[in-house]
Amino acid sequence: NEFTDRVVSITHGLDQEYLGSFDLEELDKRVRTVLEWHKGDHKRYLSPSFSMIQSSGMGKTKLMKQYCQTHNNNDSSDIECRMILCMDRMQGDPPDFVKHYHAKLTMQNGRFIESDANDIKTLLDKIERSCKRDKVIFFF
Repeated sequence: NEFTDRVVSITHGLDQEYLGSFDLEELDKRVRTVLEWHKGDHKRYLSPSFSMIQSSGMGKTKLMKQYCQTHNNNDSSDIECRMILCMDRMQGDPPDFVKHYHAKLTMQNGRFIESDANDIKTLLDKIERSCKRDKVIFFF
């Protein structure tokens, strides 16, 4: 295999307890703001989405996982979340992949190619149909 592990695995540290609540509360505010915006006349043009940008190792994945657990384990929440790992076809699954992610999307040479579009849409549609709540959030 021509790929080497130059950094810790994407699953490293995800079993550790999440500390604090401020970032989680702020993420929830942002998600709900985007969902509220999408209720307007924007629905036919765009999907409700936003980016989380931060340096490597700062806790984006851990925050997304905690957000998923918080909503998925709360019966009164109207949000259901799914963590989806995007990775190259040539890479092996990271340790404990199925413990932390609901699905994976694979890329060819580090990018999605047009011929993959239907497979990706089919997978995301299948995941969405398996969800029971009104609002489904995908974290990639």
